[in-house]
Amino acid sequence: MQEMTKEQFDAFLTAAKAGDPVAQFEIAVCYENGTVVEQNHKKALRWYKKSAKRGYKEAQNSLGYAYDSGSAGKQKPKKAARWYRRAAMQDHAVAEYNLGQYYESLLNYDMAFYWYKKAAAQGDPDAQYSLGHFYCTGKGVTADTTAGAAWFLKAAEQDNASAQYIMGVFYSEGKGVKCDLVQSEYWLTRAAQQGHKKAIERLGEDET
Repeated sequence: MQEMTKEQFDAFLTAAKAGDPVAQFEIAVCYENGTVVEQNHKKALRWYKKSAKRGYKEAQNSLGYAYDSGSAGKQKPKKAARWYRRAAMQDHAVAEYNLGQYYESLLNYDMAFYWYKKAAAQGDPDAQYSLGHFYCTGKGVTADTTAGAAWFLKAAEQDNASAQYIMGVFYSEGKGVKCDLVQSEYWLTRAAQQGHKKAIERLGEDET
């Protein structure tokens, strides 16, 4: 992706000051990443707020993350969740996943499962992984290893290394899927290529 130029930044800033929520979001991203301008998390937060209050879901999710991570000050998980929810109500998949994580941190597995499932259905690989874990452990849903494996596989196909490792183990042990050592080696190798330590160790054990 081509980096923004000073001329483009100035054009976005003019539009942002005129109230354009997309431009406000772009200015916030520039301040957050130190693109064109000096990195300044407080200014990023201010522009995210302006954009988010105008209903722009990307900004709402980013504002939630800023409060979640404490990038612009003290962590504020409840405030983060409120902004995640606003974005999630507009079908923002990452916000739905983030909201799922919030509820999981509160041990509210029913709500966590609800939001993970919505994000997973939109193709978010992290949510698919979390949903697989919930099905396999019976959190927020009746335990179902086959369903769990199916969601892990979806995440694995999107290069989620942890899901790839789990599928390697599942195919090796016939857990949730039919035992298939070829598929096991395939997924362990995919995970190992991404530096997954347990996958690397397991492949090493299989060779001895």
